[in-house]
Amino acid sequence: MSDLAYIYLIQDGNDKGTNIFKIGRTVQKGSDSRKIKRIQGYSKGTVTYNLWKVDDHMLNEIENHIKISFKDKYVLSRGTEWFEGDVVQMKKDIDILIDEIIKKYKSGVRAKDEDEDDSDSECYECLACNGTGISYWSDGIYGNCLEYR
Repeated sequence: MSDLAYIYLIQDGNDKGTNIFKIGRTVQKGSDSRKIKRIQGYSKGTVTYNLWKVDDHMLNEIENHIKISFKDKYVLSRGTEWFEGDVVQMKKDIDILIDEIIKKYKSGVRAKDEDEDDSDSECYECLACNGTGISYWSDGIYGNCLEYR
């Protein structure tokens, strides 16, 4: 069986009648996305507004990217994943944010030409990949982490 990784946007049954929604992530074994166990753990009446199937190696980064973006755009209602706002716009924003991360992964690291002169270039520090396998450098370049095994 393979692991399925998802980003989800839900409204807990206890939040019915409000504009409070939760973003989250989950990984589950198997191939049946109709019954996501994590989502079933919320209150009775919980509504799933969308599920985005993503590669499991991108899951944490995507969720973090969404949280950071949502903190700037929506009201944080509680915790770190519950936001107040328009659910239709949230879905559109998540679509865009997921696409951004996928494009980053597909583009890889900008290769430096071996003949380039380093004398005037800055030194860029690799930022830890936190187990994602993707490193980011302080100049905004990203790619496969050389330390991740």
